[in-house]
Amino acid sequence: MAGKLKNCPECGKLFMDMGARICRDCMDREEELMLKVSSFVRDHPHSTIKEIVDGVEGVKERLVRRMIKEGRFVQDGFDVTYPCEKCGKMINHGRFCSKCDEELKKDVIKAQQKAVERAVQAVKEKRPMGTGFRSKDMGLKKQ
Repeated sequence: MAGKLKNCPECGKLFMDMGARICRDCMDREEELMLKVSSFVRDHPHSTIKEIVDGVEGVKERLVRRMIKEGRFVQDGFDVTYPCEKCGKMINHGRFCSKCDEELKKDVIKAQQKAVERAVQAVKEKRPMGTGFRSKDMGLKKQ
């Protein structure tokens, strides 16, 4: 995989991106912050994201959320909670609580059913059954 030259989104320095998304210096700083976050969570096992951000100097919420998504705390047996993106209930995995997740699934199914119904209705209105193109000439007249 060939890297490409780009500016680090954290510090602005030019670096050869080989898939890490940030420069080596920022990656080292990020690893240090991750160790500090892990240490904080070990000492405060039922912390929220806000409590972690407030308790660890220099850490951003984005980093803590990424660590959660990567499963770093679950692997270590800690229970870090954060709010459901829809209702705000505290959860420890995914984006939504189980109730909101089920509601979203039902909403998606309903939307799909409505889309199919609209498509079927559109086809019926534009071309009634029994009228259509013959496959031989596709309805084109010869000139």
